[in-house]
Order: sequence, then C-alpha cells, then structure tokens
Amino acid sequence: RCSCFPTSTKRFDSPKPADLVNIDELLWQNFSSEIDRHASMLNAGLQTLGISYLVLIIVFILIISSGDKFNFAFWSLLQYSRFIFILLIIGAIFCYGIIFKKNQHCDQQIKQVCENYKSHFEAKGFSIEYRTKHTGLCKPKHAVPARVLVFPPVQVVQGYQAESQ
Repeated sequence: RCSCFPTSTKRFDSPKPADLVNIDELLWQNFSSEIDRHASMLNAGLQTLGISYLVLIIVFILIISSGDKFNFAFWSLLQYSRFIFILLIIGAIFCYGIIFKKNQHCDQQIKQVCENYKSHFEAKGFSIEYRTKHTGLCKPKHAVPARVLVFPPVQVVQGYQAESQ
C-alpha cells in the first residue's frame, strides 16, 4: 500500500491506510506530523514565482503597447525591452533553481524521517519506502512530478539456525 502527496496541497495529513492495521494511531500521527513538516515545504515559492512572473510580463506588454511616443520613460523602456525581458527570464530560471534545490533538501529530509521510523514500522510488519519520479530539472514531456510513500509488508524473522553436518 502507498500514501501519496496530493498535488493540489502540500500537506501530508492523510489518514492511515486501511491495510496498516498493525500500526497504532500514535505511531502514525507522530510519523505523519514529521513527514508533514517537510512535505509542506515542497515547492515553496513556486506559485508566487509564477504569479509574479506573469504579472511582470503583462505589465511589461501593457507599457510597451500603450506607451506615449513623447514619454521619455516609455522610450527608455522600449529601447531596453529585450534586455529587460532577458533579465526576467534569467531571474525566473534562477528562482526555479533555488526552489529545485530546496525540494531536493526536503526529499532528503523525508527520506531521513522514513529511515528513522523504519524500525518501528518493521516491528509491526511493514517497511517504509519514499519514492520520487520526475522530480529533477529534466523530465519527459507532460510528466508530472510524483512523491509517494510505500509501505510494503515484511516478514518478521523469529530466528534462523543453520543445520551443520
């Protein structure tokens, strides 16, 4: 069984999956709150970056398209429009790179939380795996980043004695 990070929200507050019957509520709440602390930071600033970039482009286009020919500020802006537009693109790429680095850090923190709780879950018959797909800078066309917590069942070995002859 697995529990996914929903794409619309950045919170991990899902209820315990029904198949994890051996996991008590306190363990699940502690695990869930620690995961949520890091999951809530995923893509922090991405929406703000997109909105501010869109607003800047719209304002830039409006100024250029409706400027007064006798307005010195307008002509100065028009003269440097390519340079300003390139700066906006470079700024957006730079900000996206910062967000990407922060996401990598959050992914590492979530993996660490899973490692910290792994022994508790294995004692109850389940393991924890944190899997990511398409979370890097380069991804296939139309690919959506995915982050999933998987809880595969494990066999609890009581003891093993090899017979020697």
